[in-house]
Amino acid sequence: MNSKKKFINDFRKSLKEMGADELKIKNLKRINNIIFEIAEKENKEIILMVDDFEKLKTLEVLNEFLHTIRAMFHMKKEYKLRSVIFSGAKYIPIMPDDKGSPYNIAEHMEIPYFTKGQVYDLLSQHEKETGQIFEEKVKELIWHNAAGQPGLTNGLAYDLVMKKAKGEKIITEKHFEKTLYDYMYVYIDKNIANIINKAKNEKDLIMKILFEPNNVEFNIYDENIKFLYLNGLIDNCNGKCCVRVPLYYKALYARFKPKVNIDNS
Repeated sequence: MNSKKKFINDFRKSLKEMGADELKIKNLKRINNIIFEIAEKENKEIILMVDDFEKLKTLEVLNEFLHTIRAMFHMKKEYKLRSVIFSGAKYIPIMPDDKGSPYNIAEHMEIPYFTKGQVYDLLSQHEKETGQIFEEKVKELIWHNAAGQPGLTNGLAYDLVMKKAKGEKIITEKHFEKTLYDYMYVYIDKNIANIINKAKNEKDLIMKILFEPNNVEFNIYDENIKFLYLNGLIDNCNGKCCVRVPLYYKALYARFKPKVNIDNS
């Protein structure tokens, strides 16, 4: 199934889950009719959110969809379309620079990582609700290894609670060591798998960042650096490129470390 057909099918399924009648959408331009029908039926303003938009794979589909949205914007009273939100791991490359932007305001918002205080607060909420306690060292290790990355933070905590220390009153450092080992060598974690797959596209650069630390200057206008940054692999550490999340660093190091051949002859 191509990207356009998949998007249309996913869009139809989402509307059906919201309680809309059986919908027949054969092309993107048909979407404005559907929005109009929903506005007529519900008589409420509509906020349309498209999650994981980067899975469209092609700008052609995204561009066609945006222009369909723009056409509705010019008749916003009839369509009652108040806002459109795109959510994903990357920014939309044709917004806001493209003159075809469907609205006068198009902003790129970054979702920050958790702070140390927020990570500790999340773990404390679990302790209060269940009575199961994280050792202070474990809290520190979760913060240190995930660096506040939401997916990893929640993933590590979930594995500890539901697998390594399920039914136990105290989550210990030994439990965490088992979780960390599984994340490094056993699990196919989607966050880490995604990081490694993206790194393969810029293997030479990521190896230089990993094995020649502080030698690669951060420059967002360098397309290779920009690619790694937007996909969450690297960050700007005092003007240099770095892998800020320790668990990402460990996984990338293990995957890309040079193989050493020892000649015993």
